[in-house]
Amino acid sequence: EMRDGNSGGKGKGRNNVGHGNWPYKWWYESVLIELALLCGTDATTPFIQKHKLYAQLSIHVGPDPVDSIMRWVRNQLYTNRLRWRDLQLESLSPVLSDIISGDP
Repeated sequence: EMRDGNSGGKGKGRNNVGHGNWPYKWWYESVLIELALLCGTDATTPFIQKHKLYAQLSIHVGPDPVDSIMRWVRNQLYTNRLRWRDLQLESLSPVLSDIISGDP
């Protein structure tokens, strides 16, 4: 017996990939913004250089600085038992929190 494609069996009745809410996106826009701020934008690069931020955070920037920064962020998230969706720079390190709260 042939089933109709919209019958509700296993895997049936779902929209095509890319339509509706499936598949779910795996990133959070707020996290991308926070990561861009840490990597350096037009607005944050002078701040990073002024405070020698990477040295204070013990981030060893190698040939691929983005990779080094993302590894540090991931390690901080998992060490502090944080969730990606709740990522804020201030929560990653007390050094970051002090610098951000103290800078005018």
